[in-house]
Amino acid sequence: TFHFVTTTEIYQSDVVKERLNPVNGFVRVPEAPGLGLTLDREALERLENLELPAQAPWIIKSRFANGSMMYNRYDPANTRHFMVRPDWRGGLVPMSYDAPIETEYWDNDGTPAFREMLERIEQEGMVLEK
Repeated sequence: TFHFVTTTEIYQSDVVKERLNPVNGFVRVPEAPGLGLTLDREALERLENLELPAQAPWIIKSRFANGSMMYNRYDPANTRHFMVRPDWRGGLVPMSYDAPIETEYWDNDGTPAFREMLERIEQEGMVLEK
């Protein structure tokens, strides 16, 4: 058996013709090569050609255990890779793999606070506060 976690049951359509049958979080692996699924090539082509709506930039808020907050802008149309770029000199970001961090996405909610923070990030590149 193979441990299996899925959210595919919430989709209206799929790109495979069969459904996996998990039992207690596991699916039986076939004796033959593969997982026993057949790709729906038409569904794949339809999804490949699907025009998605433009997504507005949002702010990534990261809170460190010491109370420091880091704000970064993410623009799906232009950001190819998100790299955390804190101000290393300030000592506000704990340099440890064991430093808890909470991340929250802040979508444009139309508030002055969002607009002001986004403008500040665009000017400074990243905002780091204690």
